[in-house]
Parts: sequence; structure tokens; C-alpha cells
Amino acid sequence: MIWLGEPRKGHMSMRREDRERPEGNQLAEKRLLALLARRGFRVVKRDVRVPSEDLRHGPRFDFLARRGDRQFAVEVKAARSFADWSFHWLARPILVLQAVHRLHGWEPLLGIYVDHLEPRAVKHFRAQARVYAPELWWILADAKGSVVSHLP
Repeated sequence: MIWLGEPRKGHMSMRREDRERPEGNQLAEKRLLALLARRGFRVVKRDVRVPSEDLRHGPRFDFLARRGDRQFAVEVKAARSFADWSFHWLARPILVLQAVHRLHGWEPLLGIYVDHLEPRAVKHFRAQARVYAPELWWILADAKGSVVSHLP
């Protein structure tokens, strides 16, 4: 899981060490998994790696979860804030989730944890997800206890 920091002035990309924040990752992961558990999801496997022909490293995601008879590839991300630029950094995790959906039929689920959910940014994310990744399930949560989701 990667901590998504706010972009530095004049920089759209960030070095990996600037994005990493292990204590934030663990808290985000714990809180999002608790929210999913309350909604009937159960973690089956952690740190899932999918072998793929002709690739040195195949798709990798945080959790394989089950809810009823459905399985979900779950990727968890954390950010200090959730803004319009966030969707661009989420593109790769979304592509990974879509790939494992094609390869194994696991439904894609993206969990995002931030310090504070801003309504305008949530609305923008919802619109982008509907256009670019309509099959994506998602849950957005913040440190204040707010939750917005698109779950089965």
C-alpha cells in the first residue's frame, strides 16, 4: 500500500520515499478492513501476487476478500487529502484491479483512506470512476469517520 502525499508545488510526480508513510498505511488498512468486515467482507489472503506470462512481475494487490460467493481483489490506498489530482495517482491500482478481474474474475475493489473527505473531491472521484472504471467497487473513508462507498 502506498501513501499518496499532496503534490509539491510545480511537481506532478513524487518519489516513492515521499509517498511512503508506514504508520499511515497500517492505520488506513486497519480502518478500511474493519469497515469492509462490517459490510460482510472477509479477508482470504494478504499481499496477493498473480503470476503472468511474459512479465517479470505480474499484478500485485493488497487483499483477496470474500463476500458471500463473490471474491474481490482489494487494493488499499492512503492519502493526506482527497482532491481532484488523486484520481491520476489511482490509475495504476485501478488498472491492476481490472487486470486481475480479467485474469481471474475477482471483482475489483479500491479502498481509500484520507484525513478528511472533501465533498467536491468525492463527487469528482465518483464521476471519474463511473466513466473510466464503471465495474470498480470502492469505499472512501476518513479519519473523522465519514464513509462514502459504491459496494455491491
